[in-house]
Amino acid sequence: MNTRRIRVAALALAATLSGTAQATLYDRGGGLIYDSDLNVTWLQDANYARTSGYDADGQMTWSQANAWAANLSYYDSVRNVTYTDWQLPTMIDTGAPGCDFGYSGTDCGYNVNTATSEMAHLFFTELGNRSAYSTSGTFLGLNTTLATGPFTNLQAWGGYWYGTLYAPDPSQAWYLSTNWGSQDRAGLTWTNIYALPFRPGDIANLLPVSLIGGPYSINQGTNLLLNGAASYDPDYVADSIIQYAWDLNGDATYDVFGATPDVDYATLVGLGMGTGTYTMSLKVTDTHGTYGVSTATLTIAAVPEPETYAMMLIGVGIVGMAARRRL
Repeated sequence: MNTRRIRVAALALAATLSGTAQATLYDRGGGLIYDSDLNVTWLQDANYARTSGYDADGQMTWSQANAWAANLSYYDSVRNVTYTDWQLPTMIDTGAPGCDFGYSGTDCGYNVNTATSEMAHLFFTELGNRSAYSTSGTFLGLNTTLATGPFTNLQAWGGYWYGTLYAPDPSQAWYLSTNWGSQDRAGLTWTNIYALPFRPGDIANLLPVSLIGGPYSINQGTNLLLNGAASYDPDYVADSIIQYAWDLNGDATYDVFGATPDVDYATLVGLGMGTGTYTMSLKVTDTHGTYGVSTATLTIAAVPEPETYAMMLIGVGIVGMAARRRL
């Protein structure tokens, strides 16, 4: 299957949807940003080549930028995973090979068709940056500051390389100029251009951790106070526990909900629970629908009937009288 066509279709669909719904970027923690429009994960640091010490200023030739992305090993401290499948954004020449420099809807120029590259879609559609010229050719001024969203170190001066050569002249490659807000081509040996790689798909979602507490014990006829509030989601900021579900009698059906439910004894009776020991479970579910489960025991102790109490008191009295007589 032609992956180039798949990418074109994905970008075109994202461009269509962006007109009716706001694009979504998720901070996954660990320096990673998930782009739900394109189903890719970007480095949050848009000048990581410099931050990591790979390059003194992060500006590289086209060959250097491609080599850096292809050999990048990025450690995700949140999920304890190292990712090595990075690449530079691609460029799709939607017209005849060449640069049809214009002011609107082209693949080379200003206000470009954002279906032509992942970087153009991110820069214009998702972050909301503009071109130096309007669609009618009016000069609006250079971008001296940028809308950066959740990214850091997005460079306003210079641009970002694409991994795609310029077809009419392979001594040049495509790039996005951030200060001009344009998509253009540059010589492969230019050294004032940065690189922002991505990897396909989303990063792994960590399961929420269920901490049920316990073991629990109550007397027959009294309420059961549960506490699963210590449960947590170890993921990024954008994720959290949205449901606490308790199975009280071990029948795989969840009976009560909430982090700290106070269950009256009538509810327990309705579930067929009497004196004895039961295995309960707490299922916690996160915003992605994944869940974690933990278990604990619940012991319901019998309370002696009044007649039994009376007999116990009589017995205690008899023992006391016998003890006094011996004295």
